[in-house]
Amino acid sequence: MFVLDRQPIRIAMSALNEKTMTTEAQPPVQIRTPSGPCLVLGQKKPALTKREYEAVKVLLDAYPSEIDTVKFEQKVGKGGHEVLARLRKKDSAWAAVILMPTRTGRGGYRLTSSRKQ
Repeated sequence: MFVLDRQPIRIAMSALNEKTMTTEAQPPVQIRTPSGPCLVLGQKKPALTKREYEAVKVLLDAYPSEIDTVKFEQKVGKGGHEVLARLRKKDSAWAAVILMPTRTGRGGYRLTSSRKQ
């Protein structure tokens, strides 16, 4: 009888683990079209400019990995770093999900679902 009582708990825990794993794999940003609104950590945000959209799209394409500075600049064009810096500065939700290298040659650009970075 004791084993039977524990079986539903194992099934529930298994379902919970599957749900958690699929939720963690989703990026923290959702964009659909360049002129449409987007979601950042579940918060609705206004439409991005064309340059902002292109920069965020590159990060989404690389998610969950990072993209190095050279590849990022090749895909977005010169000034991509400044585009992301302005986006981070104007909204704290964007600042929470966009990670940028702090020094030249140190790390790359990426999206993170963690608020503490």
